[in-house]
Amino acid sequence: YGGILIADMNEDNCRLGEVIAVGDGRWSEYGYFIHPAVEVGQTVVLPKIGPVRVVLDGEEYWVIADKQIIGILNKTED
Repeated sequence: YGGILIADMNEDNCRLGEVIAVGDGRWSEYGYFIHPAVEVGQTVVLPKIGPVRVVLDGEEYWVIADKQIIGILNKTED
């Protein structure tokens, strides 16, 4: 209870990606609307298994539900 789980940042287990599009959200099983947890431009940590790989015009994209995202990385300015 109350712990923090940090993903192993080993290349074999996860990958980084930049959010380029976000859907409107989804309805929960209890009838509540859930807004997306991420915004366009954020850098996220994706699990190796789960995202769907899509290639369009030679560009590789990954489609994933926001609840499957391992983490959101915030860039800080020095």
